[in-house]
Amino acid sequence: MGWSEKRGSTWRARFKLPDGTYGSEPGFLTKAQADAHWQAQETDIRRGDFFDPTAGESMTFAEWAARWLETIDLAPDSEYNYSKRVRRLNLRWGDVPMSRISTHDYLVWEKATRQELSTNYSSVLLSLFRMIVADAVDHRPPLLKQSPVPTVNRRRGRFEPLAQEAVPTVTPEQVLRTAENARVIWGLTGYVAELTRAYCGLRQGELIGLRREWCYPNWPASDPGWPGNPRGKTADRQRVKDARARYADMPALRVQWQHQYVRPPGGGPRAPKLVLPKYGSVRDLALPPFLAKLLAAVLDSHDSEWVFPSLEGGPLLLTDHSTYLWKPAVQGSEARTKRSDFHRPAIEPVEGLEDAVPHWFRHAMKRWLDEDGLPRVAVETRMGHRLQGVEDVYSAVTPGMERRIASALQVRWEKALESASPNFLPVDLVGTASTQVTSLRG
Repeated sequence: MGWSEKRGSTWRARFKLPDGTYGSEPGFLTKAQADAHWQAQETDIRRGDFFDPTAGESMTFAEWAARWLETIDLAPDSEYNYSKRVRRLNLRWGDVPMSRISTHDYLVWEKATRQELSTNYSSVLLSLFRMIVADAVDHRPPLLKQSPVPTVNRRRGRFEPLAQEAVPTVTPEQVLRTAENARVIWGLTGYVAELTRAYCGLRQGELIGLRREWCYPNWPASDPGWPGNPRGKTADRQRVKDARARYADMPALRVQWQHQYVRPPGGGPRAPKLVLPKYGSVRDLALPPFLAKLLAAVLDSHDSEWVFPSLEGGPLLLTDHSTYLWKPAVQGSEARTKRSDFHRPAIEPVEGLEDAVPHWFRHAMKRWLDEDGLPRVAVETRMGHRLQGVEDVYSAVTPGMERRIASALQVRWEKALESASPNFLPVDLVGTASTQVTSLRG
């Protein structure tokens, strides 16, 4: 039970705090005002909404950020990245008490951060700062009464549209030329890998993490299930059963893993590990007929556990893929003649892709399917994206949609073959360019 005390010409409100001590707030002109205040404070304490003005004074941003990190459930690599970003935030805010972070100071820092750092990195830092501060407000008992970060997007100053990365639309002809260059460097494996990257829209980690048991013609008959399925063994068995029924007469593969370097819990050097795809986007992909035949040929050509092993036969993750495979395939390279075991003809660059990165091929598939007018739910699901709101609840990908996607991609492949010069036709797989074109048309 609180009370009011006369202090000179003013009144002071006294009330019992959650820890058993008593709080005191002076400066009220009348006893009625002081009574109303301590009664309101005791009501907030009972509800768990009490804000102690001294809480934010006694804890710095660095101290709160360290406690905040302990509560976040992240993958080991993400936890490491968050820790690095928090260390960057601490350079500016680490010694500042939480209650001393003002809106003005935040806006000055935000402006400087956007000017000094790249668009992506500055956005990541600002977003992380907002999360940390917002959780300080939501904490019980709260460390801040309200966030210093403005929540209303008011127009102030010059308008500058957000910078977006300009990604050119890669054509099927450019993909075919890249694949043929990769064949010169890496053989059949390289040729099919680049086609799979484009026609399946795979991320780099998903491509190099594709394993034999998850790829056509082995999958779905070879599906081992997923022991870590959080929904349990029953749901996993049902998924395998459904996949075998759905893809009995439709070639497909499953994007189950990506292969990447992961830092173990508690720190230490990163090591190769199979982890779920980005955002947990495990998905099944129907294949156009030409790609199904090429994937079967690749698996017949080696006995590696990986669909696309490195030149030495091991995991592609352990190689410098960009330097030795991707860049020569798109930028070209001189002939190799010094060592007999490294002989290789000159490789011509692919016009328009000299500055390309592998992710451009993922963009390409999305744009091809959008141009062909395929259902949005089928396109986004193939990309590993989720629709938002009611559309996600009511929409579903049907086998008919998947067949339309496979057919549309097959048509684009055939048109690329028709327009390609003889130097860029896949002549090795069957024997002659003409028979190969006929074969891969399904």
